[in-house]
Amino acid sequence: MGFRQHEAQVFVGIMLVVAAVPATDQSPCLDCGVAGDDEVAFLQMQGVMTHGSGETHSNQIDHMDRPPKFALALAAKEAASKKTAGGAESMAVQYVAAFAPYFNYQGDLKVQGSIAVEGTGLIETATQTLSWQLEGLDPRCNESNEGVSNACGIHIHQGTSCYEDAGGHYWNTTLIDSDPWATVTYQTRKNESAWAVGVEVVTGLTNFEVLGRAMIVHDFTGARIACGIIIPEKLAVPAFTPYFSYTGSLEVEGAMDVTGMGVTDDAGQILSWSLKGLDPNCSSGANSEYSNSCGIHIHAGTDCTSDALGHYWNQTTYSADDPWSMISYTSKKGKGKSREKQVPVATGLENTFVNGHAMIVHSYIGGRIACGIISPSSEVANAFVKYYTYTGDLEVSGWVKV
Repeated sequence: MGFRQHEAQVFVGIMLVVAAVPATDQSPCLDCGVAGDDEVAFLQMQGVMTHGSGETHSNQIDHMDRPPKFALALAAKEAASKKTAGGAESMAVQYVAAFAPYFNYQGDLKVQGSIAVEGTGLIETATQTLSWQLEGLDPRCNESNEGVSNACGIHIHQGTSCYEDAGGHYWNTTLIDSDPWATVTYQTRKNESAWAVGVEVVTGLTNFEVLGRAMIVHDFTGARIACGIIIPEKLAVPAFTPYFSYTGSLEVEGAMDVTGMGVTDDAGQILSWSLKGLDPNCSSGANSEYSNSCGIHIHAGTDCTSDALGHYWNQTTYSADDPWSMISYTSKKGKGKSREKQVPVATGLENTFVNGHAMIVHSYIGGRIACGIISPSSEVANAFVKYYTYTGDLEVSGWVKV
């Protein structure tokens, strides 16, 4: 994933990916479990829907509203206490949207849930602040296991895949001497669940540097039981241009959201779009006689000035047929407009992999008519240090959202 550094004469800030809010209502969540009274009350204050109303309720949180909305609410609570002279601090938040068993784990524990990863600081003060809501954890972690390395731990590791060994803990060993992850642990509550708000870990790494890394959950013995990937929870296609070889009269306009879901084989994207200038012949939907008829697909290419190549999905480890073959739009009759929300596509790719790729819109007969580039919904520089050659007294603080 690329990013752009903007130089100033005196100070320099680092661009971080920030996920858009609110999260999708179709975020993955299996058997979300039962929440305690304090948890439900907190969620309701944050605007997250829960079952029940009035003074009595079932304490059962709506499956479609957590996670990652819960993790988002946790991060929001933590950020509420952080103020700058200009108001609330802009948050640089990424997510672990789902977990899969660690690649060589053979046990029965099945970790589910999400983690929000907020980035703050720069260089030696660079910090990841974790907020999590997890289930299926080791029930023995209701108490600490002193002296056992990684027992009940939740840690960012060096690896970038959940299909293989995740390597060791990830931090800037040049700036930070001792392992900052050694003391980061969870404590299980009832139903083998755990949640926490604002767990700060000074890693010497920006949120951009931990993007795409593996988040590993450990059991009571310190063994690795689950893996998730840190992703930008929501990406976007802000605009479209005619496909480089298209010579027709259609001019597609509008935007798309690309929300990440799942991990490993369950990873994919949830598409939402509002477009106009589409092929009016698609008013009855796609025609199966034409390949890619009325399609909207992520392609392997990474620009709109050359061939976008074929459809993009994980063909190495994801054995299913082309997941894009059934994805299409239906244009409003006579207007060439289409609006859809939350169209899931199981690609076997986390959002980190599709960022920067081409989104291609097809005509009724399957021709490529428009191209857009998937990019972060927004970015933020939330800390500044002196420019490396600057020797003056000015000390800039604050944030810039792009």
